[in-house]
Amino acid sequence: MIEVKNVTKKYGKTIAVDNISFTIKEGEIIRFTSVQMEQEKVLP
Repeated sequence: MIEVKNVTKKYGKTIAVDNISFTIKEGEIIRFTSVQMEQEKVLP
């Protein structure tokens, strides 16, 4: 199991991730995407 609690990541003054927490159980598969990645799938 992987557990992440209260993670915040900033680049200068820009907050990329704000207070995220999650647990990944054994055998689970997850995928992280960004808004930019999702927009690229929609654009021609």
